[in-house]
Amino acid sequence: MKKIFCLVLMIFLGISLSFAATEQEIDNAMAQYYKTIQENIKRNIQYNSTESTDAIVSYEITPEGNIVNIRIDKSGGDAYDKALITAIQKSSPYKPYPEGANFSSVTLQSQFKHIVQKTQEYHIGLIPQTPTSQEDMAIKDYNNKVSQIVYDKMPTYFGYLPQEAKIEIKINSDGTVKYVNLVMSSGIEEYDKKIIDTCSKLKFPPFSQELSRLQDLKFSFVLYRNMKSAPLNNVRIFR
Repeated sequence: MKKIFCLVLMIFLGISLSFAATEQEIDNAMAQYYKTIQENIKRNIQYNSTESTDAIVSYEITPEGNIVNIRIDKSGGDAYDKALITAIQKSSPYKPYPEGANFSSVTLQSQFKHIVQKTQEYHIGLIPQTPTSQEDMAIKDYNNKVSQIVYDKMPTYFGYLPQEAKIEIKINSDGTVKYVNLVMSSGIEEYDKKIIDTCSKLKFPPFSQELSRLQDLKFSFVLYRNMKSAPLNNVRIFR
């Protein structure tokens, strides 16, 4: 009887240990936790203005989910700062930390940007006369496809960017990249290199039949800074 009891106890302990969360699982759970908090804050922002602006805000999250110690690190103007603080306060309390996350508190730094209009330009290459209406529609359609690919593939930088980068991409008729030009730096040399490397390797759709007269097209993009976080949990610099 004693032997049987010991065996059962060992099996029970083994099952208990198998449910213990690993460090990687806790990191993943916390990363999702931060993301959801920031999405909640964004939904709670009430701000209308005809001028673009951005701000950087720091705040702490207690284990119980309370958001405290809100601080404006970079002002976006009095009205925008007030709207952000109100949105963060409205998002508190949030739910407690994920199970296994034994932190006394977590400090997040998030960037919020109010964008009035996203600037994108495209230029017609090697057409000696004004494009036809069919060509113009085809170019606009192609511009939308290019925009989607660029913004989907662009590396995300987790941290503060001094300014927004602007790039030019010239695309050949077969969809290959002819060249990438960094018109304006993000202020972070490592991120600039990552942008150029990523764009140089992109593959776009070939030009449609309506654009058969074109040999290439040039597109310009402003890479707007979205809300980023630095949760201080060994999160990679780039996505």
